[in-house]
Amino acid sequence: MKKRTKVWWLVILLVAGGIGWQAKQSHEAKQVTEVEIKRIERKELKAVLSASGRILPTTMVDVSAAVSGKVLDVFVKDGDRVEKGQPLLKIDPKPFETQVQQLEASLGSARANIQLQKAQLKQSETQLRRTESLAAGGLVTAEQVDREKTSVEVEQARLAATEQEIPRLEASLAEARHELTKVDVLSDIAGTVTALNIEAGEYAFVGAFNNPATVLLTVADLGAIEAEVEVDETEAILARPGQPAELEIDAHRNWLFKGVVTEVGHNPVTRATGAEREGTSYLVKIAVLDAIPGVRPGLTCSARIETDRRPEVLAVPIQALVLQKPQSESVWRTPDRAAAPGGGVAHAAAPPTPAATAPPAGAAAAEESLAGSQARRRRDEEGKVEGVWIVRDDRAWFAPVAIGITGEKDHELLCGLEEGDRIITGPYKALHDLKEGARVRQAEKKDATKP
Repeated sequence: MKKRTKVWWLVILLVAGGIGWQAKQSHEAKQVTEVEIKRIERKELKAVLSASGRILPTTMVDVSAAVSGKVLDVFVKDGDRVEKGQPLLKIDPKPFETQVQQLEASLGSARANIQLQKAQLKQSETQLRRTESLAAGGLVTAEQVDREKTSVEVEQARLAATEQEIPRLEASLAEARHELTKVDVLSDIAGTVTALNIEAGEYAFVGAFNNPATVLLTVADLGAIEAEVEVDETEAILARPGQPAELEIDAHRNWLFKGVVTEVGHNPVTRATGAEREGTSYLVKIAVLDAIPGVRPGLTCSARIETDRRPEVLAVPIQALVLQKPQSESVWRTPDRAAAPGGGVAHAAAPPTPAATAPPAGAAAAEESLAGSQARRRRDEEGKVEGVWIVRDDRAWFAPVAIGITGEKDHELLCGLEEGDRIITGPYKALHDLKEGARVRQAEKKDATKP
């Protein structure tokens, strides 16, 4: 009886132990977080900024009238190709021809007056000589001699005044003839007529202060095209002349056109709506290197400007970075790295691997080792730092990192991790809810074919 009792007690203990073990396994399984894990690897990264704008010719001339008058004829139409010096339109020349004729007549009259003044001066000089001869014989008084001298001086002054009138009239005539040439409006450049705002019979006014209403037509050189895009102030400081760019024009949606940045504006383009001020942007000009079929000024476009490129650098997925307050005084694997010549980063050997149960290396040590680099580091008011969750022995540890340029999907990793390290890239909730030392495992990939 006692032996049977002992057996039963042993069975009960085994069953209870089994149940306890299963409960423990079930509890531990519930404590394991399923995450997406990826290894750190090397990639080529390109930092790109995006902007939108429009296509414009590098050389575009707005043609306005140099003289006012009625337009008699227009020799071109919208879209016509014109050469430099080719007539575009003609303004009624009659008022200007009349002005020239009047000045020519005035000039002729002035020249005739000179001849008359010369003859009168000659006569006065002859009369003076006669009077002086008579005065020598005592036949006339000294008063008469003085009168004749005065008459000669008056005629000399009249002649000089008439001669001075000639240059003034010649200058006026030259100006009038020049104004007459302006009735023929010529093209200043070779190009294409891209806008025509005047018709024969309308009145052309002299352009003043770049008034758009006085622009008669526009001629553009469509052989040299550029894109003018507006770049947000947060990215404008990254743009530099000479950077390569890709352009997508809305009129050719599936085409990419190559370009190069030629100019980065320093004058802000600010728009305001009512009392509220909108964001500030800067104008960036991009020379288009490829020919654009059917190009027209004003076509809308979007640009992708490559501001930096890094070949074969350690890359960390953008979504893996989180702001986290380290829960320990150390972080995992923080090699001592200093700025290398040429802006790179010199790598040193990693410290010994920490024990599996200990959190791997401290936040203070990481910050200290990153102090000499040119990396971007973030820390908010609550003391949170930018970093990633690294996986070691199926446990998650937070590691502050320093990053460089940002590509389309990855950040350049300058310091904090090494090639081959396993990091957690998702899901979003797990990244922000994880605790240091938490158990993790790779989430099973779902079969898209199954419901």
